[in-house]
Amino acid sequence: MLFTRFILTLMLTHACALRCLYCYAGAKSARHMPTEVIQTAIRRALASLTPEGTLELGFFGGEPMLRASDIAAAVAFTQAEAGARQVRFHLTTSGSVTTPDALHLLTHPDLRIAVSCDGPPALHDRFRPGADGAPSYPAAVATINRLIAAG
Repeated sequence: MLFTRFILTLMLTHACALRCLYCYAGAKSARHMPTEVIQTAIRRALASLTPEGTLELGFFGGEPMLRASDIAAAVAFTQAEAGARQVRFHLTTSGSVTTPDALHLLTHPDLRIAVSCDGPPALHDRFRPGADGAPSYPAAVATINRLIAAG
């Protein structure tokens, strides 16, 4: 059976610098999804689509931006493999990773970004502390402001 729309969310890593009180992503670890698994999942999703179908490919984690180079490679791979099929990319991040690769990826023209923010600083930091207990609100807001500035 072929579909006109297929949603695939890749959980790239279980690593995260935050310790959100309500995290459902599982135990934090250095485990991450190998490139071969990423590409196999994308190929299978594309093969499940009609020629005019749409793949919605999401990146999640732990903190997916810890694997920013894997995301950039997966986007390029998917675009090369998609043919006439449409692809929509989205990513959910805490906004806490500010490596050069992560900051570059935030402005990728084909990637829709969602930054998790739980509200005012005290509320956000209560529920989304860093692994060391430090506040995470400043990083989230800085990332949101970077996105706004980039248009």
